[in-house]
Amino acid sequence: LIGMRRYLVKNGLAPENLTGLITTIGETHNMAGKPNEQRANWVNRLKLPYDLREKRTAEVVYFVGCVSSFFPMAQPAARSLAQLMEAAGVDFGIVGGDEWCCGFPLMVAGETEGAASCIRYNVERMKDMGAKTVVMTCPGCYRVWKEEYEKLTGERHSFEVLHAVELLARLTEEGRLGMQGFEGKVTYHDPCDLGRNSGIFDEPRYIIEKIPGINFVELEDNRDHCSCCGSGGDLLASNQDIALSIARHKVE
Repeated sequence: LIGMRRYLVKNGLAPENLTGLITTIGETHNMAGKPNEQRANWVNRLKLPYDLREKRTAEVVYFVGCVSSFFPMAQPAARSLAQLMEAAGVDFGIVGGDEWCCGFPLMVAGETEGAASCIRYNVERMKDMGAKTVVMTCPGCYRVWKEEYEKLTGERHSFEVLHAVELLARLTEEGRLGMQGFEGKVTYHDPCDLGRNSGIFDEPRYIIEKIPGINFVELEDNRDHCSCCGSGGDLLASNQDIALSIARHKVE
């Protein structure tokens, strides 16, 4: 599929919406098309005893990604992870405006050379921070860093790559995160790129089931058989109607 999309991009046959996305990322280094120095604006509402943007080195670097950086609906995820890492005593930091798009939207659009360029750039920023571990909340970012990096660049990481649920499961197991009780029924959606594409199923369930009083109920379609949310694979950018139709079905 990626090979076919690469052919379409190289021959000028890609859908207009996707070529627009490719251009936007190339010009602004993010999929929102906003000034990249605004990447760390989500920190403004973060309750920490210091300004995270001023930290220059850290053992754990949080790669925030375009969605949690620029889209208000997703920013609580970034703030929550930061506050949890702070509570657990993790030495962590971010690269802020020096972070570029992870390259995932470019990769799945067929622009693999641009994706590789983004990845190499971001890896150097992690090295600048002295990172021993890079953590991310976005499943697409995780897939690129964990599964596609070596394929696209021919190189290997010098640091550990974790999704947030892997890190939080580890911190929970080590007793570094206290769990407050929650009375209510919850479920969990297995993101395509975290679940069937990366094999991360158990860690989120482990964390949820550690919360006292919670009633965890699986979706009918779960784990490998979980249905898509509708926004993966650049579908939301290329065909919003289909993407929203899938999302509505998921909610129902």
